[in-house]
Amino acid sequence: MTGKPPPLSIAEDRFEVSREQLFEEVWETPILHLAEKYAVSGSYLARVSTVLRVPRPPVGYWQKKAVGRAPRRPELPEAQPGDQQIWSKDRPLARPAREERGEEPQKAGRGAARPAVNALLRGTKSQFLKTRKIDANEFLRPYKQLLPDIVNCDFHPCVCVW
Repeated sequence: MTGKPPPLSIAEDRFEVSREQLFEEVWETPILHLAEKYAVSGSYLARVSTVLRVPRPPVGYWQKKAVGRAPRRPELPEAQPGDQQIWSKDRPLARPAREERGEEPQKAGRGAARPAVNALLRGTKSQFLKTRKIDANEFLRPYKQLLPDIVNCDFHPCVCVW
């Protein structure tokens, strides 16, 4: 006999799993075997555990456990107000709970403020200003050889606004 639990039958399709029960099962059985028990995919069961705020074993946990070096199992975090407590296949999942991690970095997009000087060009202004004598309509001829090439176009604003 194999160690896998038999999949649920159609008659057993109406079941409820509490977050405490799912927490115990996730840390006792690999999620793919547990998914077979509930007749769902492993990725769906992982999403269920995210929605219920149930921590899952990290990658490589089962291999480490097999050799007796598994990391310590965390405690089940307290449920927050509004969190889903019970999962069943006949009810839709709530939206996943978001972790409070302080300020999220702002994504650059249209309308996002750009920095005054591009990070690649910081500190190069003084090097460009130290130049050999140039005539009108000539290129700058700085003494330092390894500097970025800067081009100012009419259709695209220059990235090096000093």
